[in-house]
Amino acid sequence: MDCLQIVYSEGAWGDLVGVFHVSPGVGPNKGQHSQLYVAVASTSDLGHWTVVNDSLPYAEAGSMGFIHIDSSSGVTFLAYEAESSSGNAVFIRRYANIAIMLSKAGIFDEWQLTKQVHVAGAPRTWTADARSVTNVGTPSIECLVGGDLTIRCHYSPDGAHDYPAKGMVSLGSEGGIEQNWASWAGFFDNWVNDSLRTLGARGKIGGRDAIRWQGFWTLINEAQMVQDDWSSWRVYLLVPELRKAVPIPLSISGTRTFANPHMTLLPGKRLLQTYFVPSQKEGTLQPGTLLRASQL
Repeated sequence: MDCLQIVYSEGAWGDLVGVFHVSPGVGPNKGQHSQLYVAVASTSDLGHWTVVNDSLPYAEAGSMGFIHIDSSSGVTFLAYEAESSSGNAVFIRRYANIAIMLSKAGIFDEWQLTKQVHVAGAPRTWTADARSVTNVGTPSIECLVGGDLTIRCHYSPDGAHDYPAKGMVSLGSEGGIEQNWASWAGFFDNWVNDSLRTLGARGKIGGRDAIRWQGFWTLINEAQMVQDDWSSWRVYLLVPELRKAVPIPLSISGTRTFANPHMTLLPGKRLLQTYFVPSQKEGTLQPGTLLRASQL
């Protein structure tokens, strides 16, 4: 269950639903897939997970899934990074509710975003026009307002360097499968980038997750201390409105290498965190997914 993200959803499927991706050659249907694919599972106790029809992936050639349930309407979104030899892109699906998504009835709309971003510009801002980039990925969804989704992600101008970005997706009224969807605007996130660079990040930065806490958006991001060194991944909390950014000082069994962080607020002011531990790491902690629960 690599790069697991969890949402709270009471119902027959279990209180918690998680989205993750699976490598080819792994799992009960390992002979059916040649690329990464997005899968979903449910649980009531975090210890026992039931994969929802693993023989039918939510997205072939996809990774970094993210589920968002609109609190007022129940409309459920599944964003993921669509893998391609020509460069990855962000695709966003919309289901009427979580039950339909879990039933795999095949009833959804999908917006396949173009790889156009207002990239980093000088001085300390972004370009006036959107530029074509090599990759866009690690999507997360903050909220739905009217017909617009606020998202966060990363972009890579050259395939080698990843930078944080934020954006707005206008969904329109038609629905269906929308290819090359250009009704969205993504912007280099200068404050997040500068904050993490100040804290020592010299490599890639990925946008990951956010929760609303005490009236402010609190972000959790990953960043490499050394370019292309997977053992140097670290995680950070950021509150843009308060201009605060701090490292999360995780160290377990001598391992400080954590990536792909997510946060989930549960009833009773409980916070659930998930992290991915890569095989290229420090210490003796087993590679895979780490779950942590705490009381706020």
